[in-house]
Amino acid sequence: MPDLYSTRWLIFLVVGVLAALGCSTDTQQGDASGSLSLELVLADGIVINSVSWEISRDDMEPMSGDINTSAPGSTASVEVFGLLPGDGYLVELEATSEDREVTCRGSAEFDVEVGVSTGVMVMLNCKLPARFGGVRVNGKLNVCAQLHKVVVSPLQTSVGNDIDLSAMGNDEEGDSITYAWSNAGGTIGDPNAPKTTYTCTEVGQHEITITISDDDFEFCMDDWTVPVTCVEGDGGDLCDGVTCEGDGNECTETACNSTNAECETSDVEDGTGCGDGICMSGVCEAVPDCTEPADCDDANQCTSGDCIEGMCEFTPTDGASCEVEAGVPGTCDNAGNCVGVTGNDPAPEFNTPGEFGCDTGQNDFTRTLSGQTSEVFSGTVSTAQGAGEFYVVNPAGQETFGTVPTDPGTGTYSVEIPLFCGVQLVKLVWPETEGACVLVIEVTTTDCAAADIRLTLSWDSIGRDWELHLIKPGGRINDNATDCTWTSCISSSPDWGVQGDSSDDPSKDIDNTGPFGPENILLAKPESGTYTVMVEHWSSSGDPQSDGQVVINILGQPSIVLTTENLPPFSVWTAATIEWPGGTVTPSQDVFDCTASWSGGCTADIP
Repeated sequence: MPDLYSTRWLIFLVVGVLAALGCSTDTQQGDASGSLSLELVLADGIVINSVSWEISRDDMEPMSGDINTSAPGSTASVEVFGLLPGDGYLVELEATSEDREVTCRGSAEFDVEVGVSTGVMVMLNCKLPARFGGVRVNGKLNVCAQLHKVVVSPLQTSVGNDIDLSAMGNDEEGDSITYAWSNAGGTIGDPNAPKTTYTCTEVGQHEITITISDDDFEFCMDDWTVPVTCVEGDGGDLCDGVTCEGDGNECTETACNSTNAECETSDVEDGTGCGDGICMSGVCEAVPDCTEPADCDDANQCTSGDCIEGMCEFTPTDGASCEVEAGVPGTCDNAGNCVGVTGNDPAPEFNTPGEFGCDTGQNDFTRTLSGQTSEVFSGTVSTAQGAGEFYVVNPAGQETFGTVPTDPGTGTYSVEIPLFCGVQLVKLVWPETEGACVLVIEVTTTDCAAADIRLTLSWDSIGRDWELHLIKPGGRINDNATDCTWTSCISSSPDWGVQGDSSDDPSKDIDNTGPFGPENILLAKPESGTYTVMVEHWSSSGDPQSDGQVVINILGQPSIVLTTENLPPFSVWTAATIEWPGGTVTPSQDVFDCTASWSGGCTADIP
């Protein structure tokens, strides 16, 4: 026998809402909402403990839920809110009896309009067991309470004074209405009373909002917001009767904040007198040296002054140009001193390219050289009274100097002079019977790279072949892989630094085997570590002791001149060590007697 079906109607209420993006107002009315109460009872004691519902549409995720009707007095009721307006919605209901023998299903299509509660009749088809049954559905509609009147007066008052608040709501079914006032920037007398007061406690723009509900603010809510202004005034001062105690610091003050009646501590104005000084940022400090950088001037051309928290701080302008005295250029060192780079200049008063004071037969007073690190200068000075001097200086204050060998009979001379990269002055000076013969030439070298470390060695007429060495970190003298000298650096260079990169290899561009010198070694892009500068005195046994000097130029630093006297033959002078990076030069007068370990140079394991 076919199963019997019972048909029941169930009213399902849905509410549509309007979504607006990017729009807001100072006040807003509560959205319309609705509710649906359903009671589902079947005949003959058949118990329905649960009713399932689902709302769907093609462009949304389904909304669904279960209504628990198992407790005594429970009804099958549900409220659905939050559907966008439009058509094509489908609601589906399903109920099952406690003994799982009776099932009811139904569905219906519906449309949603903005702010309109849509009632939907859903036919539930209940499949019964072998006998007829019945179901009774009761629905209940709740209309939310709405605000009818809100009064806020006045809209502006002073701190400490009150604003009167009043609201009235209405509920169609006569349900009890709950009131809730909220705010920012003040206090409300009774937040749940229809009539109350708002007290301004701080200056500014505030908002007062009233919200009402007939279901304890679960779904049904209607609200309204009113902006108000609180200004300063003499009425209702919140600080009346408030006493604030200080913290004992004469550079701070404690006072009552009239906007909130709280004691607050703040710093007094910087510069306020205190004890033996003045207040700065809440602390009593000694009277400052300055208030701005212009106040910090120590009259030192090699320092830069700045005002830091009231105190002058001076920073050395390392490498900057300066004047040792009027017209005498110098370079600032890292201690703030102006180092005279013309201290070794034999003719400091002559600085213009050209010939002065004697006939040298020269007429080329400016030269431009490409890719060269040295140049041979030669000619005749008929009035010379002995050997001359050469002196080279560039705008950065780096200098080097040495002797110009000159034939005492003919006055002819020839000397290879080391050059800096860029523009420089080369001075050749010879003593005369009265005064000096000076030749000044401006030389510019192009297509060159400035050396980070430059060493220039020269010696007197007694010495026979002084030899200059630059030994890399961890190296030793006369080891061709680690020592730049005559055997390793003249026609080729050892591979230092980055393997295969010749730009960081040392070179010896000038080498001499007779008296005077000079010898010159260059190194760019040194690797980190301690370099050692050494000098050998090559000579035959019994030759006298000799004097000499090494000029050390570290890029960006003043030149350093190191001298030694009475260096014996077959001896090694450790002139200095150079720390890299930084270029710190540490001079030395250590002399090593290498007589017992001499074979084509010192073979001792030094340094």
